[in-house]
Amino acid sequence: MIENTIDLTPLMGPVLELVAAAVTGVVGVALRRWLGLKADNEVRSYLDSALNRAVLYGLNKAKDEFGQLDKVTVRNAALDAAARYAVEAVPDALQRFRITPQRLRDLVMARMDLIH
Repeated sequence: MIENTIDLTPLMGPVLELVAAAVTGVVGVALRRWLGLKADNEVRSYLDSALNRAVLYGLNKAKDEFGQLDKVTVRNAALDAAARYAVEAVPDALQRFRITPQRLRDLVMARMDLIH
C-alpha cells in the first residue's frame, strides 16, 4: 500500500497570521464600539446637565427682564435665552448628536416643564 502524505507545516505560519489578524480586527472593532458608546454616554450626560443649566438661566433671565408678565411671554423669552445658552455652551455636543434647532427647542421645553 502506497501512502501519500502532504506536509502542511509550511502553511501553518501564514494561516496563524491570518487568524491572528482576524481576531485582532474583531477585538479592535469591539473596543472602538465600546469606547464610542462610553464617550457618547459622557457627552450625553454633559449635554443633559448643560441643558438643565440653560433652562434655569433662561427662566431667570426672562423673569428678570419681564417680571410678572403673562406666562407665554416669559416662557418664550426663557426658551429663547435657554436655547442661545445651550448653543453657546455646548455646540460640539449638539453637533455630535445632530440636534437641530427644533429638537433643541423641544428638549429645552421638556426640561422647562420639569423645572418650572
